[in-house]
Amino acid sequence: MTILSQLLTILLALILQVLIFNVIQEGEIIILSFEGYIRSDGTVGVRNHVAIVAAQGYGNSVVEAIASIVHGVYPVIHPYGRGQIGPDAVQQTNTLAGTILNPNVFGAVIVAWEPVEAQKIFKKIREKSDKKIEIVTIMGQGTLKAIEQGARIAIDMLVEASELKREVAPIEKLMIAVNCGASDATSGIVANPAAGYVCDKLINLGGTAIFNETAEIMGAEHILARRSSPEVGKRLLEIVKEVEDYVLSLGIDIRGNQPKPDNIEGGLTTVEEKALGNIAKAGSHPIQAIISYAEKPAGKGLYHMYSSPAGAESNTGFFACGAQITIFTTGKGNPVGHILGPVIKVTGNHRTVIAAPENIDLDISAVLKGQMDIEEAGEDLFSFLLQVASGKITKSEALKHNEFAISRIGLTV
Repeated sequence: MTILSQLLTILLALILQVLIFNVIQEGEIIILSFEGYIRSDGTVGVRNHVAIVAAQGYGNSVVEAIASIVHGVYPVIHPYGRGQIGPDAVQQTNTLAGTILNPNVFGAVIVAWEPVEAQKIFKKIREKSDKKIEIVTIMGQGTLKAIEQGARIAIDMLVEASELKREVAPIEKLMIAVNCGASDATSGIVANPAAGYVCDKLINLGGTAIFNETAEIMGAEHILARRSSPEVGKRLLEIVKEVEDYVLSLGIDIRGNQPKPDNIEGGLTTVEEKALGNIAKAGSHPIQAIISYAEKPAGKGLYHMYSSPAGAESNTGFFACGAQITIFTTGKGNPVGHILGPVIKVTGNHRTVIAAPENIDLDISAVLKGQMDIEEAGEDLFSFLLQVASGKITKSEALKHNEFAISRIGLTV
């Protein structure tokens, strides 16, 4: 190859790199891609996990035993499964199926006491994906043989997963969730607006963002409703009233639970004050639709998930609906994570960074010091998001904050 040919080859490679990875806009380079695991259904994982999933609580010990034998698999355990009826039975199946369907999951072993519940989950998955799924039942062979069978399957699945390499994927393949926990006065004026900036930017680039905490937008729901379609706005007002009416039906004064004691200690004084800060993390786009717990969004843009504000339940619903990453703002250092996806912790409170640095991924408290503005903080968070999407681990992952909690609705029968 001549020197001219070599130079032309290098130049072409550089041009392609710019076209694939970046776009030049007013002198600023905006990254439009990340490196992830491309799945056969067109989704892209930011992790490549093999999950061992309990179909019912009876399978938890087997799941944990398999995970202790096979290094690198992820145990998904929970206390529910037997005796659930109606909405709870549907929600359990949908959540577990959605968890396995998450792009971060390469494949899964479903562990069940008997095959009926496992088959419900399996069929729900097969309606949407051909990813690798195996079922192990305890009934008929006992605990020890079930552990052995599951471990052998998991080893083969894990080895196969290890052969996959990250590939460049367009930014519109990202679906993020935004959540907050242990909020304080800095959340509403620093961390939440920065998260909202990221939501807006991702949506502008073709991606999807989800927020929830229906009970914690009470007092500010009319603001969100005004910027959405009449139909969506009406539904949003309805679900907030449903929450309020339920609390009142129990004879409970919501002010005893919202704001929570740690919120009050952090400077939040009313439900409305908390709500106004809370909705800042949803950015400025109209809400496309109200989705139920663990329900996958039908398109791109901003969505509200009608669900509990509790961190572990929220993250479980988010990852079950297909989000690959959660941005979690916290004033006081909430440590919650998730078993199958990264949870990015961001704070505007420097005291929290000093007190609990192991629970904070990104410190943007410089906003309060006048050393950066919200846009700059949002750009830092967006950059961090893409690093995590391409493989950088979060503090919650490093500390094995592997929380998984399915929201309950009614009684067990």
